[in-house]
Amino acid sequence: MSDMDYDKISDLIWEQSYRDDAEGEGDGDGMRAAGEAFDHLRARVVEMQYEMECLGAEHDVRRRAYIRAINRWRAENPGSEMTLPDHADLVVWLLEQHNK
Repeated sequence: MSDMDYDKISDLIWEQSYRDDAEGEGDGDGMRAAGEAFDHLRARVVEMQYEMECLGAEHDVRRRAYIRAINRWRAENPGSEMTLPDHADLVVWLLEQHNK
């Protein structure tokens, strides 16, 4: 949903609340509560979208580091251009290279 869609839904809920008050149809508390709940959920969606973007960026950094490690391993192991090393073995190999 776009921000415009969220705004429209929120406005409709709040307008109905005020309309109920003006027309004497209940006290509008139910619609007001719905509007508050919707606004809270919208804020949470925005937070979660930000968290997702951060996690995506972290994933990209980790993936690039993993690819660099694989390329280093392949350079040291001729004939392995089409081979993916086991992750644990790759970490051990990298630590051994670091300790040399």
